[in-house]
Amino acid sequence: MKKLHLVILALIFNISFAQAASPLKDKVEAAIQSYTSTRFLNATYMFCEGDETIALGAHGVRSLKNNQPLKENEQMPVASITKSMTAASILKLQDKKLLNVQDPVSKYLTAKSGIWTGSKVPAWADKVTLHNLLTHRSGLPEYFMAMKPDVTKPHAEINKDIANFAGALELKFEPGTEYSYNNTNFVLLGLIIEQVSGQSLDKFYEKELFAPLYMKETRLVTLEEALQSQTNSEDSIMPTRYFVTPTGGAPQFNEAKSEFIMVPFADGGVISTNGDLIRWHKGLHNGKVLSDESYKLMTTKHYEIPDKSGKKTYVGYGLFISTLWDGCDSYYHAGNALAIRGESGYIPSKNVYYSVLSNVMVYVPKEMQDKIDMTKPENQLDIYFFVDNVLQAIK
Repeated sequence: MKKLHLVILALIFNISFAQAASPLKDKVEAAIQSYTSTRFLNATYMFCEGDETIALGAHGVRSLKNNQPLKENEQMPVASITKSMTAASILKLQDKKLLNVQDPVSKYLTAKSGIWTGSKVPAWADKVTLHNLLTHRSGLPEYFMAMKPDVTKPHAEINKDIANFAGALELKFEPGTEYSYNNTNFVLLGLIIEQVSGQSLDKFYEKELFAPLYMKETRLVTLEEALQSQTNSEDSIMPTRYFVTPTGGAPQFNEAKSEFIMVPFADGGVISTNGDLIRWHKGLHNGKVLSDESYKLMTTKHYEIPDKSGKKTYVGYGLFISTLWDGCDSYYHAGNALAIRGESGYIPSKNVYYSVLSNVMVYVPKEMQDKIDMTKPENQLDIYFFVDNVLQAIK
């Protein structure tokens, strides 16, 4: 009995010591409390130091019509955070020696692939490599908001239409010479994953990424779900999407509508939760997804890119690497779609993982742009300001 008593005391001591040994928890909680008490936030969030959750919460509305608040474990679209999963999928196929990122697109999307209209492979497909696609240095045109997908077609046919839209146009610059972020790159990577693996993208994601990492709340949504979320979001399984407009006081909410539909694929079609996105980064950055060689490729600072915030930012494969402070790097990707905002990442030097998801996007009409002072905190409604504030607290 005495031994059991000592063991219990030791466990209590160790738990207490572990809690006391995390000064970041108090800093992060204080930063969040200070921010949410004075600033606008409509988002869910999670911050972890190693395996310890140091902050978890939700602020704002899921649905104004139904008077529902956001929940901490809300399943939401992650938009372009999907690209990190697509890049890892390409590298998993390279680990299996089924492709090489230095190969041209034409090697995998051939005339016999069924992708190209009339089996005519675009001339640029011999020059653009998978590496160019992964680093946004392909020169391909952006399809989103440049073509209207025919959403009455089967999903697979829409993806082919996107590829052929790009196939019919000239490159904007020679591959590898410039940086231009665009979604077309990752649609093509998704088609390559399907061609090489012989599986649909949703099945590949589930088998190779989500199931092994126990990401039970993560999947590629169907076309039907994506259409409902973007055209009739009040009745969707996901939170209603809103545009929020700063007014100098309480922001104005309007349900988000657009004539352009974002088709769910390798460029931005995954839904997830903050908990699962933390699992994603833990698995990716702790050797549970890729070989050491492929992980190094994914996290290499391949090229420096423009960053309006003044930070040094580089492009990896499906990730951005930004220098925060004192030389500390953050590996992350943001999501930005129709009234969807998100950011999820990892700061190795602090062993911090974070994820923030939101169902609102800032919208300022042209007639108001010279009347709203965006330097004032009350008008800074985007989650960028929240993320930056919390990350500064762990400096």
